[in-house]
Formats: sequence, C-alpha cells, structure tokens
Amino acid sequence: MLSCTPRPRIDLATGINPRACPQLAMPFEARCFGIVTEHQRPAALRDRNDGRMIYVTPLSKLDETLALSGAQRLVTLLRKDSTFARPAGVLRENHLILQMHDITEKTPGMIAPSRRHVTDLLRFARNWDRSAPLAINCYAGISRSTAAAYIIAAALAPDRDETELARELRARAPSATPNIRLIALADALLGRESRMIEAVKSIGRGEEAFEGIPFALDI
Repeated sequence: MLSCTPRPRIDLATGINPRACPQLAMPFEARCFGIVTEHQRPAALRDRNDGRMIYVTPLSKLDETLALSGAQRLVTLLRKDSTFARPAGVLRENHLILQMHDITEKTPGMIAPSRRHVTDLLRFARNWDRSAPLAINCYAGISRSTAAAYIIAAALAPDRDETELARELRARAPSATPNIRLIALADALLGRESRMIEAVKSIGRGEEAFEGIPFALDI
C-alpha cells in the first residue's frame, strides 16, 4: 500500500513552516510585545511608552515596531548607499543616522565603525528624555543595531553589570551578534576596561538568521 508523507504546512503569508520555526511563525505582536490574543493587547501595550525601553528591529519591520512601541526617537545604522526614508512620525531632530558597513576591520572602499560614530551615538542617547521609547534599526537587526542597543543600555545604566546585560540581550535576541568593533570603541569611550568586550564575547555568536526578530531591551 502506498503511503504518503504529509508535506510540511507553510504559512503562505510568511513563507514559514510553523513546526520548524514556531517562534518566527508567531504574529509580529506576539514575538515583539508578548501579545498572543486580543484580550492581552491592552495589558501588553499599556506601558509601551515606557521610556526605559529600547526597541531593536530590522529595516523590514521598522514601521511596525515604531507603530506598536510608540517610539519617537530613532537610531538608524546603514551603509551610505542604502535607500532609506525617515519614517513618518519621527522628527528630523529625533533621528540619528550612522552610515557604516557591518564590518569589524578597516576595509578599502568600505566605512568601518569609528570613534565618531560611537561618540554621536552616546550623545544622542544622553539627550533622550525617555518620555517615550527609543528604537534602533540596521538592515538585518542582528549586528549593528544590537551593538548600539547594548552600548546605550550600558551607558545609561552605568552600575549595571556588563555580563548580566549581555545575557539579557541574548535572552531577548537569540540571533544577536553585536558588532564587536562598535562594542570595543564604546568600551574605551566609557572607560569599561574591556568588560563590555568580554561580556559580549561571552554570549557567543547568535543563531543563524536572515534577519533578527524585533525585541525590546529594558534599561
């Protein structure tokens, strides 16, 4: 008797096999904000304007993340030749664009993360009044943006243990692989004596992914 093995069911809207990738198959609100049912929506978004929160997202989910988080300030880390338009609702003075490639060593023809980039990032973060959340995006939401989130959280909470913060980042973002050049530059500027570098190295490389899942990091 001929037996047929059922083909995996694919969500036609997302192209995801729910059994193989259960987390990715969850609705966007469930993945980023813990909203699983309509009943949970009010409680999940009740504190969305909490100024302690940093939301990290790939470019493809930026508009959704801004809308759901209520973030009004934005840090964008992209290549100089990237096509990008400032999202509606984000004022020019509330938007920092840092043009760099996602590289860890100086490379001819490419822009490596620099001390100036990190200095501008720290200045922008310190001018954040925390009346609403801050959002950060790069192209994939895996390397440059997660490094920036870690740097800002470390700078604004100087008494927080660097390793504990790195572990919290890993728990929130399994695919995060923070750009170590950005981390090293920030470590020097903040006088952390390599603690930030060692903390990020201790969590290892993140899970392989085409892009990260939007997440929130609590300062």
